[in-house]
Amino acid sequence: DANLFISIITKILSPFLPNNIQLYGFWLFFVFFMQLLSSYWVLKQFNLMGIYTVLGAILISLYPPFLFRASALDHINLTAHFLIIFSIGLYFSKIEYKYKIIFLNLLIFFSLLIHFYFVPIIFGFISLIIIERYLIEKNKKMFIKYFLFSILFILLLMFILGYFDSFVSTATGFGIYSMNLNSLINPIGFSYFLGNLSIIDGQYEGFQYIGLGSILLLLSIFFTFRYL
Repeated sequence: DANLFISIITKILSPFLPNNIQLYGFWLFFVFFMQLLSSYWVLKQFNLMGIYTVLGAILISLYPPFLFRASALDHINLTAHFLIIFSIGLYFSKIEYKYKIIFLNLLIFFSLLIHFYFVPIIFGFISLIIIERYLIEKNKKMFIKYFLFSILFILLLMFILGYFDSFVSTATGFGIYSMNLNSLINPIGFSYFLGNLSIIDGQYEGFQYIGLGSILLLLSIFFTFRYL
């Protein structure tokens, strides 16, 4: 997985860098520092005491999925979990909602430079903020405006960065690693209760399976609002 963020920085600094340089050590140091900083900032949104904020930030920075990603060198770009943590902090912050959307779109910009994996997650926070404001203000124009702004902004950035260029039906494009339509409900055998739904060889839908608990929670929320 290419990292455009590192590529751009190293291209700018190339006149001053040696021919052989170990880049990903610097990357891991950067993401660990940002993980610590973002965790600290998120916990500060909840007005915790200083010592608990520091200890909590250290604990979050060392949580197993991050360390696993850091050790899995074939997916080292996915260590940029600070993008998700900052998104959580923005959602709960007291910043005006339109600035939250702007800052989240900036996080999406960095996500596109690092890995598209983070984009749907951050866009989910944007959607939550917009829907929440709509339920409060009942302003359809605002609802449509901010959704359109975010979607068009993402598509424009993707076009500029070459996301729509030269895709082919192979493992590097929309072929063997494509997304099956039942991905959100298909655990490919990892669930104790659900089996393996139909997929083609090479699709790894279990990584997108939201979990039986989440499915039941979403259904309960739907029926709760439906009958209130």
